[in-house]
Amino acid sequence: MIGTGGSLHSMAVKSGFGSNLHVNNTLLRMYAGFGVISGIELHVELETALLGMYAKCSHIQQAFRIFNSMGDKNLQTWTIMISGLAVMDMEKNHIFFVDVGREYFEKMASIYNIRPTMEHYRCMVDMFGRAGELEEAYDIIRSMPIEPNFVILRSFISACKHHGHIPCAEENIREILLKIEHDLKSNYVLASSLSYLFGYCSDANNLRLAMKAKGIKKYPGSSWVQSFGSSSEVSG
Repeated sequence: MIGTGGSLHSMAVKSGFGSNLHVNNTLLRMYAGFGVISGIELHVELETALLGMYAKCSHIQQAFRIFNSMGDKNLQTWTIMISGLAVMDMEKNHIFFVDVGREYFEKMASIYNIRPTMEHYRCMVDMFGRAGELEEAYDIIRSMPIEPNFVILRSFISACKHHGHIPCAEENIREILLKIEHDLKSNYVLASSLSYLFGYCSDANNLRLAMKAKGIKKYPGSSWVQSFGSSSEVSG
């Protein structure tokens, strides 16, 4: 029967349901029913599949157990584990999860000689940002051997806005934002919002004028932005 279950698992993945929470939970119950999860030696592909399901379902302790028991850890398994830690609720035991995430990230490169990808850096910035460890998040960005992409910077800026603090000169982040994909509307909007956040309304207006000069349009809108010390309404 486990063979039939494995075939169904494979069909679910090939059909695009590999990330579906309900499908993953059902598969976990199936494997548990066959005793597969309770200690039988797993094939590397099954280990990886179970690791991914546990991480996506936020069963992080079970994911730890599978991950730590794996003999061969590859780029895929490291990515799954670090991504799982990045989306954990950092309000609970965040120090533990941050420490483990930091340890895994360092071991991946120093011991297993696996070079971090953009996705790994994104996960680390997201994890540190959720935990309020903004200095460490910025250190990750500064230490990247490649230019951070928009997703990483957006995650970092969102964390700074959420926690009401930024550990670096905001013009550094704006400069990077406008350097990468300099004609991208969302980068200008984010850079403008960052200027409003710190009370630099003239800089924000200059960015809006630059957008207009480049023919980059932003749909009209209005929102309240909390700067450090005051609130102001931002109209698009």
